[in-house]
Amino acid sequence: MPQHEPPTPTELGRLCATAMEAAAAGAIAEAARALNAALALGDLSVDDHLRLAACGESIATRLEGSPMLDEATRTLLLIAAKTARIHSGLAADWAGIRRAEYRIACAQFAAGDAVAALRHTRQCLELCEAGEAGEDERRSARELLERIRRATAE
Repeated sequence: MPQHEPPTPTELGRLCATAMEAAAAGAIAEAARALNAALALGDLSVDDHLRLAACGESIATRLEGSPMLDEATRTLLLIAAKTARIHSGLAADWAGIRRAEYRIACAQFAAGDAVAALRHTRQCLELCEAGEAGEDERRSARELLERIRRATAE
C-alpha cells in the first residue's frame, strides 16, 4: 500500500483559500478543482480535518444563497456541505457536526431536495437536544424546519 506524505499546513491552507475565494468570485470550476485537490490530500491531522470542515462550510454558506443554482454550482454546494459534515465528524468536533448538519440541510433545501433537507434538519435538532447547543442554534434549526415544512406542505 502506498505511503502518503501528510500535507503541509501551507498546502492545505492554500487549496482551501483558493476554493473559498473562487467560490466567492463565482468561479465554480476553479473552486471545485481546489476543493477536490484539498480532499485528495492524505494523512490529515485533526487540525487538517477542522480546516477542511471550515472550508466546506464557508463555500456552502456562500453558494446556498445563490439565486440560480446551475448544475455545477449545485454539485459544489452539496460537496462542500458534505465536506463540512464528514470532516467535522473525523475531527470529533460535535459543535461542528451540528453546524454541518444544519449546513447540509440548507444546501439540500437550496438544491431542491426537501426530503433530504428535512432529514438533516431533524438530525441537527436531535444533536442540539442531545448536546449543549445554544438557543441560537436551536432556533435556527427550528426556523429552517418550519421553512421546509411550509415549502413542502408537510
